[in-house]
Amino acid sequence: MGNDKQIKVRSSDSSLEQTKAAFLPQTFKDPEGKAHQYDLEAEYNKTRKNKPYLLYMFVAAFISLILIASVIIIVVIQKKSRSIELNIRDFEDVKLKELIDSSKKNEGEIDQLRRDIAEIDSDYRDETDRINQDIESQKDGLMMRDIPEVEKNAKLDEISKEKERRLRVSGDAYKIKRKAKEDQIAAAQRRLNAGGSSAAKAEKSFGDIFGGENKLFKMQIDKVSADYEKKLRDEKEQSRKDKEQLILLYNPLFKEKFVLDVMQKPVPAVQSRADFFTGLSDDLAIDNIMTRDQLMKLNDDMKGELAITGRLRQIPYKNSVQRAVVQSDSLTKSIFNTYDILMQKMVAVLQSKNQSLKYYTYALDYMTKSQQENGYILDPRDPSAIGIFTNKVHKIKAGNLAFVFRSDDDYIATVRFKSYKGLLVGEIVDKAPGRDLRPFDKIMFKRESEQK
Repeated sequence: MGNDKQIKVRSSDSSLEQTKAAFLPQTFKDPEGKAHQYDLEAEYNKTRKNKPYLLYMFVAAFISLILIASVIIIVVIQKKSRSIELNIRDFEDVKLKELIDSSKKNEGEIDQLRRDIAEIDSDYRDETDRINQDIESQKDGLMMRDIPEVEKNAKLDEISKEKERRLRVSGDAYKIKRKAKEDQIAAAQRRLNAGGSSAAKAEKSFGDIFGGENKLFKMQIDKVSADYEKKLRDEKEQSRKDKEQLILLYNPLFKEKFVLDVMQKPVPAVQSRADFFTGLSDDLAIDNIMTRDQLMKLNDDMKGELAITGRLRQIPYKNSVQRAVVQSDSLTKSIFNTYDILMQKMVAVLQSKNQSLKYYTYALDYMTKSQQENGYILDPRDPSAIGIFTNKVHKIKAGNLAFVFRSDDDYIATVRFKSYKGLLVGEIVDKAPGRDLRPFDKIMFKRESEQK
């Protein structure tokens, strides 16, 4: 071929041989030779000889450095610990823990006793306020009453004396309670002072040793105590507001003008009667006005109402309710007393009229019987309601007719009976021309067959 010479020249080149030796297997070089076998153990032995001594040296140096630093730190800590001087003589014959606990206990007891005294003071102020409010309420109720000045001043003196007595009793009880707490505080303070020096030294030493942990604990306790006291103040203020709202709920301030007009009037001192309507039951029952049982029930109801309003007056209401209850009690007594007087007078008038009627009835009844008449015209002024007296022998009912004569043959009119205000009266259904009815004109009833 044309390129044989070039290939031959290049094949004789040494670089070509080297390339074949690097990339071609031995079998290609020596087709008659055997294949080379890989020996794993021999290769592993070769790698064991290639150890990283530099890495081992670095790790060893690092560990040594850590050990040396640890030893130095331990030595420094031990020297500092040995430099702390703990004088055991300060705690000779003293149980340190018990001493400190006792001191803390006494301090806590004193704090608690002081809080108890604060509560006693608060309770005493509240009790004093209640007494003053009660006394003022009684004075207001007294001033509303329309009574003589001499009597009013005497009652005001009694109320002032009652106020002094209640305040004195409350003050004595308050002083006893407070003195007891103050004595307990003094005893606790003496116990605290007795062991105070040793406890202070012990606490100082412990503070030096433990880095002031007791101070930190005390600061925490003080903070908790301050938070608790603030919470108590807030709760007390909220309780005061709730109390005011509750008082206004059941003791409102009235704003209606018509109610205020009534409440502003003077309250007279009205004495209630022991019993109402005494001696009236028989008279009322005779005229079918009210039975004895109905009258007694009315009397009991009125006395029950007065008992309730009287009890309400004893309650120390506030604001508008107090005057409203007093005014209501006075008005109720006045109304009941006036009603009783009215009933008494009404019955007296009724008795007088009944007696007069008895006189007239007797005379007219005698006249009809003696003259054998059916009845008489009494009052003819109202043609639609003519007053008529009839003989009791005859049973008259509404709708019956009767003739009116002035003499036996002098016809005047015809009337029909009807019911009017509980009485049987007549009304004209026919009248003779030019004739008018007069008192004592005679009545003649129509026969039963002529009534229609």
